[in-house]
Amino acid sequence: MFKRIVAKNLFSWKNLDQKFSDGITLFTGYNLDDDTPEGSGKSSIFNIISWTLYGKVPKDSVTLDEVITEGEKSAVGEVHFQDGTIIRRTRKPNDLVIVVDGKESRGKDAKETKQFIIDAMGMDYDTYCQCVYFAQNYHKRFITAPEEEKGKILSEVQDLTSFDRARKIAHERSKAAKTEWERLANNRAAEIEIASGQLESLEILEESIHNFESAKEDNINNIEIDLKVSTKALKTVDTYLLENEASAVDDDITHLGKLLSQSEKQKVEYKTSLRSIASEKANVERNQHLFAKNEDRLRRLAVKLESLEDAPLEDGCPTCGAKLTGEKLKKVKQKRQIEITDIQSDIDELTQERDSLIADMPTKGSDEKKIELESLLAEIQESEARITKDIKELEKIKYEILGAKKDQRRLCLDIERFSAKLEEVKATRPTKEQEQVQKLTTQMDVRDKSIKKLTKKIEQLETLSNRLNLLKSGFREVKAHIFRTLLKELSKRATRISSELFDIPVKIKFDNTDEGGGVSKINTRVTINGEERGLGLFSGGQAKRIQLAVDMALSQIVANRSQNPINFRILDESMQNLSTKSIEKVLQVLEKLPGTTLVVEHNELIETVVDKKVNVILQDGISTVE
Repeated sequence: MFKRIVAKNLFSWKNLDQKFSDGITLFTGYNLDDDTPEGSGKSSIFNIISWTLYGKVPKDSVTLDEVITEGEKSAVGEVHFQDGTIIRRTRKPNDLVIVVDGKESRGKDAKETKQFIIDAMGMDYDTYCQCVYFAQNYHKRFITAPEEEKGKILSEVQDLTSFDRARKIAHERSKAAKTEWERLANNRAAEIEIASGQLESLEILEESIHNFESAKEDNINNIEIDLKVSTKALKTVDTYLLENEASAVDDDITHLGKLLSQSEKQKVEYKTSLRSIASEKANVERNQHLFAKNEDRLRRLAVKLESLEDAPLEDGCPTCGAKLTGEKLKKVKQKRQIEITDIQSDIDELTQERDSLIADMPTKGSDEKKIELESLLAEIQESEARITKDIKELEKIKYEILGAKKDQRRLCLDIERFSAKLEEVKATRPTKEQEQVQKLTTQMDVRDKSIKKLTKKIEQLETLSNRLNLLKSGFREVKAHIFRTLLKELSKRATRISSELFDIPVKIKFDNTDEGGGVSKINTRVTINGEERGLGLFSGGQAKRIQLAVDMALSQIVANRSQNPINFRILDESMQNLSTKSIEKVLQVLEKLPGTTLVVEHNELIETVVDKKVNVILQDGISTVE
């Protein structure tokens, strides 16, 4: 462990360079200034080691400045380890450094460097003073320490505090893992909530797109139906127009118009003829009336003429009835003759007129001609009616053809419009919704990956947390197990050493009184000659030997530990007040211990028995090795 101690201006040592070797080395000395074996500076060597390592010495009321040799302004101490490591501490300027492989190393501050040394030693100052440096001025001893203090010392001796640190680290990591788990779980819950909202939005969008596509399909179907209907109608119209040429209909209408015109002319002629016949008939009827009237007048004139010719002249006057004679008769005769002549003349005139009327009378057959003409006129009228009907039909057909052509143009436009609309509808896409769906899908993919990643991390944290909790329990259980084993080992070693220091059976047993299995309370039970006895009931020599047995047991445990073993012990007047026999037994025990044992005692027996000695001389306040 410790190979060498080098010091300058520390305590009474102006220059110190002391090497250590295995076995027992007795430090003796003499104070020439005081002419006594006491106060030569023997213990100061070990205090220099303590001060260099921990900055403290097991001596009450020693200030930092008092460690410097009187009259000097600065001091330095170096502890050299067997592996080449050097720990150097200086005073004025204050410095603490660890030298490994020739390279100086410091913490960010003195406190951190101090912790490096504690870690390297595997114990703090108090444990060092109860397991390595058994100083005369350090009155704390393991055997008499409180129960909690014993637990602390043993924990540090076996580095059980590493389990506490590990358990604390595991606890902190478990707590951090739980915090991180909660954070990730909250993040995942938030992500899932957002994803649920996005899924709902996606479903709404997909439903909207579905409705759009459905409406689009319906629209396409309707347009295709309209297109099919229009195409079919156009085909029908085309067929109709192919079968019905408008020019042929126009020709037919023109031809029928000519026929109708000719019929009209014929009808006019027939009507003229009929009017002529009617006129002739009227003339005939008038002539017949005149003829009848003429015949009546002729008959009456004939009667009158006959009456005049046959009436005798001697008859009386036609007016007064007087009988005519002479001149009167002559005059009457002349008058009668004139009257007869006039009547004859009228008869001749009427006869001539009758002959003229007879001559003007139409020949037989005018009625038949009239009937024939009326029949022809009726036929013409019927023909005109048919022609008119045909013309109307042709006009209707022509109108229908024009309508069909109009329908054809309309249907062509409809087909073109429907076709364009069909392509337009087919090409239409719910672009905005699809973009939103694409965006949402991308976001959901990212969020799904994030959720899976979070889930994986959460599962990893759960696994880690479970492992850390197991480690926490494991560290506690392992520590408890090691502690129980350590107590058994300490009890065993202390009992074995006691058996070498006592002539009667002595048993030392350390128990853990912590009901929870923790490392906190150590109860000490000492049985001597089969009787358990409290420590205060032992004599001074017995108590000293029991204390030495426990101290050496602790030293052995420290020397045999796997991490930072210290095969080094310092007994500064630890055998004081023991009998010669007890001292011999103690020395026998010490000779069996591996490593280095440094002893400071003012005892001739020890000086006689121990071969290796270091003699220290103090002169003029300065210590030197003789």
